[in-house]
Amino acid sequence: MFEFRRALRAFLYPFVCPACGGPSPSDLLCAACAELVRAAHAPPARPPGLDALVAPYRYDGVVRDLLVRFKYGSDRHPLSALSALFRAAADPVALLRPDAVVPVPISYWRARRRGFNQAELLGRAAAAELEIPVLPYALRRAHGRPPQASLDRAARLANLTG
Repeated sequence: MFEFRRALRAFLYPFVCPACGGPSPSDLLCAACAELVRAAHAPPARPPGLDALVAPYRYDGVVRDLLVRFKYGSDRHPLSALSALFRAAADPVALLRPDAVVPVPISYWRARRRGFNQAELLGRAAAAELEIPVLPYALRRAHGRPPQASLDRAARLANLTG
């Protein structure tokens, strides 16, 4: 019975790729978009003060488009594809496997305006895919700041101070 319902759903509501809108076998990326993401894999980063920082993909191309649609377009369709990308990028040997996912908090007013906290939703989805805890209250926003997306590089760096 399950297979029949699944086939009927696929016939009536075919899956589309959340990146390009083309046909897809599931609610994840189509083969062409998945290949674009694999080609744009980010190099490992080791910033000062941290043992490691996992940045599995560059913020451009398909990944940027999915994140922008999810964050600013209030479109939840890319969430499954984004969380699957996190799972695919995780190191199964656990050398770079994160201990937890810590979403960066947003201000109360920004969360109200958007209708949901995109960072927390994506963090929860990524944590579920990686089977690790999500710590949504590990960080606290001290005070309101201008949105990073509206600033140039120098202003973004200054905006992070404190």
